Amino acid sequence: MKPHFHRHSLILRVSCLLLVVVVPGAAHSQVATSPRAHVAAPNIFKIIAEGQQQRVMEGTLKPGQKTPPLSHPPGSVVYYLTDCKLKATESGVDIDTSPTAGTVRITPLVNSLTRLNVGKSDCRMLIVERQ
Repeated sequence: MKPHFHRHSLILRVSCLLLVVVVPGAAHSQVATSPRAHVAAPNIFKIIAEGQQQRVMEGTLKPGQKTPPLSHPPGSVVYYLTDCKLKATESGVDIDTSPTAGTVRITPLVNSLTRLNVGKSDCRMLIVERQ
């Protein structure tokens, strides 16, 4: 039997866990060429918590929805809440990816990335990044 988690409780627990993983003080010398996710696509990426050093966002990509070019600072953490089927384009290179619910990724600096949901259901993720 699967345990039942209240949505906000799960997001809070995962956010607390991910905040420990984001490494404060990692190199800031690299500069992204695209705006941050919450600036580039506020309709997709909603800020759900913010502190002096970290920001937590919930992202929801509807089927067929594509983000504009966006960036993530190095050391950002992406936690997938649902199974997703995505086509990402980073620096002109297409990448097909199908992360499953519970997948965690720690990213290097992402200068310019687009994501297209090629699946049949919403793709939901939590992203924790440095301010």
